Amino acid sequence: MRKRRLPPGTGVGNAKRKEFTCEDIEAILLEYIDKEMDERILYQMERHRMSCAHCTKLIKSFRLVIRYLKAIEEKDVPEEVHQKLLLRIENLTWKIK
Repeated sequence: MRKRRLPPGTGVGNAKRKEFTCEDIEAILLEYIDKEMDERILYQMERHRMSCAHCTKLIKSFRLVIRYLKAIEEKDVPEEVHQKLLLRIENLTWKIK
């Protein structure tokens, strides 16, 4: 389970709770979607989402992107293409300097 900073006032055992904001949802969106957090925090976030059209849309969009990314088929790149790409990147690096 990933460990990230939680929004202020939401720590486990914290007696002082605050209502979640859109910024709170955005800060720990991956954990929310994966449900990798304390159940009390998950409940607070779900409560906010149910009353916020912006966060509902954001979460639906994020879940859709994840679903599409998981469906992408991996393909092997021929060695020749790989070498050409590396050469182009190297040439670009020199031009940037």
